[in-house]
Amino acid sequence: MGIGRYDMPTESSRMTKPAADILMVAALAVLLLAAGCGRDVVPQSPSFIYKTDSNGTVAWITSLDTGMQDSASTIIETSDGDYLVAASVSDNPHGFIVHQTFPRFLRIDSAGHVRWDQVLNSTHDTVNYSSAGGATTVLEKNDGNLLGGSSCGWIFSFSPEGMVKNISSLDNRGISAIATQDGGILIVGDKTMKFDAAGNLTWEAPLMRSTRAFQTSDGRFLLDHDMGRNDTVHGISCLSRNGSTLWTYELDRWDVKPETSFYESSPGVVDFTYSGMIWDRDATKEASMTKQLTFNPQGQMIGKKNLSAAGPLIRTPDGGYVFVSIPLGERGQFTSDYSKDTVLHIVKLSADGSTVWDKPLTPSGFYYPISIIPTRDGGYVALVGLDVLRVG
Repeated sequence: MGIGRYDMPTESSRMTKPAADILMVAALAVLLLAAGCGRDVVPQSPSFIYKTDSNGTVAWITSLDTGMQDSASTIIETSDGDYLVAASVSDNPHGFIVHQTFPRFLRIDSAGHVRWDQVLNSTHDTVNYSSAGGATTVLEKNDGNLLGGSSCGWIFSFSPEGMVKNISSLDNRGISAIATQDGGILIVGDKTMKFDAAGNLTWEAPLMRSTRAFQTSDGRFLLDHDMGRNDTVHGISCLSRNGSTLWTYELDRWDVKPETSFYESSPGVVDFTYSGMIWDRDATKEASMTKQLTFNPQGQMIGKKNLSAAGPLIRTPDGGYVFVSIPLGERGQFTSDYSKDTVLHIVKLSADGSTVWDKPLTPSGFYYPISIIPTRDGGYVALVGLDVLRVG
């Protein structure tokens, strides 16, 4: 079921922006992964949006399948209750070889209807997008305009209606970004870079391969990152408003890169959760585990707990947890091994880790969770992929 529209804005719609906006677009171009540019391997994994109510009951499902080789990377909710998706699509319909990959951005309304679907494809515009790679991130600015990034160093500035206003390309590596309390942006990747509201670089910190950032109510930044020794050694660091390192904590090893999240449980006190197939003698090989560490502002760990959870996880206002994963029989455990033909579940845990509800989300198949976010109406949105190459 394809919904992709390939109608592009005209070249005349790319109006010159004030210098501050252009600087901000250029600054955000470091969100991109420089490796594999232009000919990324896009998995044949059509994506779906599952919207649920506050009890995990599915309200609607929207397919993002173009009928080509495509996948989605992330989803956010906008200030007016719409959803923005960063995705990728290849012009190879078969999905078995490396081929040209293009960025794709979608806006979905609160009822699951597609407002617009932009595939930035050189076939349908005068700009050559063949070296852009797939889309990896999307942000909403304070003025309602949008910024999207691709895997090969391109940044696109959009109007809320999806019209491309500016394009910038920088050779840098990055993973994600957050808006900061002062109206600026913090970008994390091979470096951690802070830009002010005008797009000027104010400081940078050479942390290794950061993947997620969070700003506390008192202005500090927390980041998870590679410790620089090997892929299984990870840590979290706390930076001041000015980018100086306040403290660092090294985490346990794991078999696969974990899902991580930050949550400020009280002013200055932060819970860090990470889940995956962790090297833990108390965990079974096939089961995954989520660990939660609680830190005070000085970096002292003041709490630690294990949760029977796996996959993308978010915190709820009551201190509980919601995640999407695969249950392991009747053992109350979950797994990050998505190579199984099974049903994804959405699960709510209370603050003490006990199950509040556990509901099937997808039909049976080779589905895997990409991300989950809370919504303004108290429900949840899960972005889910389907590994078509395993089907049949």
